[in-house]
Amino acid sequence: MQAWSGPEVLRVPANGKAEYAITYRPVTMSSTAAPHEGSVFFPIPDGSGLLYRLSGIVSDRTGASNNLCLLVLPCMLSVIYVGA
Repeated sequence: MQAWSGPEVLRVPANGKAEYAITYRPVTMSSTAAPHEGSVFFPIPDGSGLLYRLSGIVSDRTGASNNLCLLVLPCMLSVIYVGA
């Protein structure tokens, strides 16, 4: 089972913007030495594309809650998120 999932299709209006939701639902724990990794690729009509690398870490879930984390990121930005 993959830790990452998202919609199969993203429709963006001409000269517009769109949001793409990625779900991270790991089934095993991981560490900084061996994180869960994935990628998402967006083909662009001009023949190019955007490829984003995904990396997630899950440690001991004792006391963890089911909080929702929403990150809105601009293109071409590398981000490390450490949830509390």
